[in-house]
Amino acid sequence: MEDEGRRVQERRRRREYLLNISERLFAEQGFFKTTMSQIAKESEFALATIYRFFRSKEELYFTLIEEKMEMLINNVHEAVARVTPSIEKIKALIRAQMTFFENHPNFFKIFMAEKIDLEEGGRHTLRERIARKYNSYLNSISEIIRKGIRRGELKRMDPRETSYTLAGMLNTFTLIWLSHPGKGSLAARANTLVELFLRGTQQ
Repeated sequence: MEDEGRRVQERRRRREYLLNISERLFAEQGFFKTTMSQIAKESEFALATIYRFFRSKEELYFTLIEEKMEMLINNVHEAVARVTPSIEKIKALIRAQMTFFENHPNFFKIFMAEKIDLEEGGRHTLRERIARKYNSYLNSISEIIRKGIRRGELKRMDPRETSYTLAGMLNTFTLIWLSHPGKGSLAARANTLVELFLRGTQQ
């Protein structure tokens, strides 16, 4: 039983290592230029070993995105759940997402490359599943804004459009941060974004 537990733990560790290597390569080169052979070389895994974890490059790629997006959503939901007022929830959301992308810059690059397809939906089954997660995340932002409007904390506006605006601002701040390496922490800029967003939405 103990040996079985060690084998499961080792398989989990190897899978996580493989995903981390793949994340870096996909972020640097994009999906199409990255090959399974490159991933095998960088990870020092045999190709056959990689295919035991993932049936194809597409499955590896979309699994990576799905699992990291799940981490992002969980981090944001945990942060938002700790506070009650809608404005405080918006502040918590902004800080949590910016902190996550600061800690996972390669995922952000992949996320942005996929963003249009996620919003529009895609033909790949895994992409459709990720698109549902992303849209569910946007819906949760919309719901925070909707409650803020009902409570009189926020101005009357379209919650969905406002959630897209906030998501766009978050992505723009992160892109600017990535394009200027060495200019401090992304999370430290959260207060600036909070102020800009609330200036246009707060009652």
